[in-house]
Amino acid sequence: MNQRDTPLVSVMLPVYNAGKTLGRALDSLFRQTYRPLEIITVDDGSYDGSDRMLQGAARTAPDGVVVRIITHERNMGSGAARRAAVKVAAGEYMAALDADDTLAPDAIYNMVEAAEKGRADMVCCEYEEIRPGGRRLVHRFDVDESLRLNEMKMDTLRFALWNKLIRTSLYRRALRFERGVDCWEDLEQIAAILLLEPKIQILRQPLYQYTVNPRSGSLTHSGADRILRQHLLVARRMEQYFSSKGMEQVYAPFLTYLKFIAKVKYLRNSEALVHPLRSLRQWRDEFPEVNSRIRTLPHVPLRHRLAFMAANALSRLLPT
Repeated sequence: MNQRDTPLVSVMLPVYNAGKTLGRALDSLFRQTYRPLEIITVDDGSYDGSDRMLQGAARTAPDGVVVRIITHERNMGSGAARRAAVKVAAGEYMAALDADDTLAPDAIYNMVEAAEKGRADMVCCEYEEIRPGGRRLVHRFDVDESLRLNEMKMDTLRFALWNKLIRTSLYRRALRFERGVDCWEDLEQIAAILLLEPKIQILRQPLYQYTVNPRSGSLTHSGADRILRQHLLVARRMEQYFSSKGMEQVYAPFLTYLKFIAKVKYLRNSEALVHPLRSLRQWRDEFPEVNSRIRTLPHVPLRHRLAFMAANALSRLLPT
């Protein structure tokens, strides 16, 4: 790739009280072999000194790297932070990095090279998951992977923002980030972009290092309920969005799968242990059209489908 002709890449980096990990994330961006880079940081109401770290990074950024700082006076959530970054991005392409993760030094170079050579609108790479204790697990695409909505597994590899390089123009044509949508906002955004049928390249290299938060597996009841509500909200927003484009029938398999995954937490949270019949009734009544289609759901193991089909049969015995 001719360095003189390289397009500008904007990297969105939302920050909220990330002082313990932010330095490592910024350092991984400064060590990128690709230039030019625009790092768009959004300080989303931090009060732990993250703002001072960002100001220091803006002063010490290496040649070919510009650090821009957007400041929210109060916490507005990751959806609002990402929306703010997209609005001001000057790059031809956009990448994303979370403040507790890192990128391999050649990540952006390799993705831009793949995009330019293949004339792709989106480049997806594999990633390495770093678990508490340092254990590492590489997540890879299937050999015959096709990123078509009706055929995709609904997982981090396929729907996260941060392992993808995407043309900025696609973000703006299908911008879905909103304040108040802070869980699954990446899934919603990626699905909206895929609706545009972009040309996609897959890099079979783990170029992103995703660090698992040790606290993520110990959600409080209120935290789990909030995630459930956010997932249901995104499923409704997606159904409305696809309908507005006249595509709800074309992508009915994807929307059914999405709604099933969104509501499954009714039966997989602590509330289900305390009030099982109430939880089962809530599960039954949320997106009830999904219940008769469980048998046909893609990527759901047979034993799970059989279990949910049994739950559906039992739920019919409950009063409305």
